[in-house]
Amino acid sequence: MGRRGINGNRGFLQAALLAAVLPIASCASLGDKPLTDAQIENYRMDEQRLIVETIPDQSRKQGIAKLLSERDLLIERQIVSLCTHAQSIRRLNANYNASRDQYSQAFARYNKERWVLQQEYVQVIAGMKKLTTADEWRPIAKYQEKYLNARRLTVERVVGGDQCS
Repeated sequence: MGRRGINGNRGFLQAALLAAVLPIASCASLGDKPLTDAQIENYRMDEQRLIVETIPDQSRKQGIAKLLSERDLLIERQIVSLCTHAQSIRRLNANYNASRDQYSQAFARYNKERWVLQQEYVQVIAGMKKLTTADEWRPIAKYQEKYLNARRLTVERVVGGDQCS
């Protein structure tokens, strides 16, 4: 490959790396230090207490608890997906001969997985809303946004922590 081809490929590789890292890094910079597993467990226990205090009906409490478990599994799946994607990009960056098509395939694969997980997450939230009134949902949603939001539980832990080790 001539010098022009190498420089053209290098520019593409730099752009691909920026495209992969900047959105992740910008999201991670929105919070403080990544949450520890102990902090997350404490926040989840507090969330359970909030649900017990907020929702009077036992069957609805059980339904919410089931959905919270589903949400937590989705979060773990998203971490695995994000780590797999980051490792894939690292391998491509280390491979001098990696092609634009290989990068495109890696991003397409990750975007498809991410979209599916996001849709499942939205379904879980919708399910929680169906089991609550607007007045019951308000403090639960506020608590989740402050302490257990998806960005904080995934991107910040992966970028700022050791979740991919």
